[in-house]
Amino acid sequence: MNRAPMTSRRLGPADFIHLAARPVRLVVDRGTLWVTQDGEPEDIETDAGSQLDFDDHTRLTIGTLSGEAELRLVPLPKPRAATALLGLPHWLGTLRTGAQA
Repeated sequence: MNRAPMTSRRLGPADFIHLAARPVRLVVDRGTLWVTQDGEPEDIETDAGSQLDFDDHTRLTIGTLSGEAELRLVPLPKPRAATALLGLPHWLGTLRTGAQA
């Protein structure tokens, strides 16, 4: 299990941070944040009281458009191989039937 400490950040008006790819939960404690994921066409706007989980294949840019915001970045455990194997029977079934996964 990943026991790295969570990181709290306070962003001022028009501030932003870049986050390297790693599994993380973004918790918005105050304000509104704008989140851009590398490779995704749509950005995400999220408000205080919300949380979003991102896998380790995503680089993020997190910022404010106006006003201040407070956020927490909580490390998430990387998926284990056993967890990935749980979806294997469904995937194999779609191969047999020709359906899309």
